[in-house]
Amino acid sequence: PLAPIFMEKEERVLRILDLKTGQTSRLEVENPVDFAFSPNNQWLAVLVGKNKAHLLRWGEAMEAPARSTGPGTIVFSPDSRVFAGVLKTDYWSRAFVDPVPDVSSTFCGPVFVHPQSQLAFTPEGALVFLDYDRTLRAVLVPKGPALWEIPPHGAQHFALHPSGRILATGGPDLNVTLWDVSTRSVVRTLPGLAAGGPLASAAGRVALAAGAEVTVWDPPYERPWFRVAHRGLVTGLAFDARGERLAVLVSGVTAHAVLWDLTRGESLEFVMAAAEATAITLTPEGGMLAAADGHGRVLIWDVAAASLRYTLTMPVRAARVLAFSPDGQKLAAATWVLTQDEPGLVVWDLATGAVAWERRGYGGWVAFRPQGLFAGALGEDLALLDPETGTELRRPKRALRVFNLALDPTGRYLLIIPFEGSVEVWDLEEGRLLGRLPVLGFTHVAGATFGEGGLAFFTSHPHSLYGLGALVAFHLGHLLGR
Repeated sequence: PLAPIFMEKEERVLRILDLKTGQTSRLEVENPVDFAFSPNNQWLAVLVGKNKAHLLRWGEAMEAPARSTGPGTIVFSPDSRVFAGVLKTDYWSRAFVDPVPDVSSTFCGPVFVHPQSQLAFTPEGALVFLDYDRTLRAVLVPKGPALWEIPPHGAQHFALHPSGRILATGGPDLNVTLWDVSTRSVVRTLPGLAAGGPLASAAGRVALAAGAEVTVWDPPYERPWFRVAHRGLVTGLAFDARGERLAVLVSGVTAHAVLWDLTRGESLEFVMAAAEATAITLTPEGGMLAAADGHGRVLIWDVAAASLRYTLTMPVRAARVLAFSPDGQKLAAATWVLTQDEPGLVVWDLATGAVAWERRGYGGWVAFRPQGLFAGALGEDLALLDPETGTELRRPKRALRVFNLALDPTGRYLLIIPFEGSVEVWDLEEGRLLGRLPVLGFTHVAGATFGEGGLAFFTSHPHSLYGLGALVAFHLGHLLGR
């Protein structure tokens, strides 16, 4: 019958509403962080600061046995006889299980757990936790046998159904997996949704990634034409020049690239020896695929032979952007640069796999276009470079605090996406600002690309007024003179 309404942290007050009487109680507690009610409503456990748990009974307050807990990790057993939290030090993490004062029992813990583990009790009174190796275990306390175990599968969070029969787990791929506890088998996988996913376009076709799912639209962009979910978080997309092949970069337990033949609905998978993948691109004709991992490696595959052709290495950090030259003979890679001495832009000759040239103080973004090679430069400029030698030709635009950029297929029009504020549309041939797009409700624009008929597409950052984010299209015809 009792349920918390809210915490007034500034006043160091917990307010609790009695749903039977409608009356509100005020409990003054120093720096409350989180709280949990016992199922019988006799006890309230409150996490104080980062290092202490209090156990309160209505009408009086007493401190529980001295235990240090992490916020949001305190739970009661179904019979309200014990409560559990996570004890953390600089060297290890353990779950403690203590009886409430009315119960004559000895200390039941500790159990070693993962530092980020949540806790839950099954209806039988077993404690569910994430072990150091990310195995999910349900163990009867005190020091009883394990009721069940689910082997490591990348789970970082979990929730147990009140019946104790279904377990939901979530991880970095943003998918939710439902498990049958009795058989330890997967019942269903629910594809995750994340805003700010990668965007790509070619020949008017537009692809958007949201969590593990990729959706493709064709003009007039009224409904999705193709949709598919992958086994991890999609971190990159790239089309060939005709829009017939789509390369999808997936991070997860094992990162991999998936190449879709959209005309046939068939796919090829290329496995990467890493968990994190950062960039992907295709040659214009779709014959070679390049992908970068979080360890600074750039892998290049021959698509027709389905074989690895080169493994290249970035001089500093992982590649943020990859781009093939129009003739497919060169590959450019860019990463963030912090000083003028860091080589953040590298171009390889694909005939030999050797470095053709590299530039220090350049990076962050790169793209080949008919006019040359566009790249970012330290000081938040844009520079046009000679793709053969790396010599700077000109700086067409001063771009302050640029988060991302998008060029139209002709290389003439440029979208500049700042960390905050309106998106700018530039004519690079004339060197002038055409206009600004007020992307209302977005904390910032996460991705952008050009469609057909003067359309530009944008995805929002997750923390926008649109909640999980949105895909928005602007018609730029009035700016582009169409």
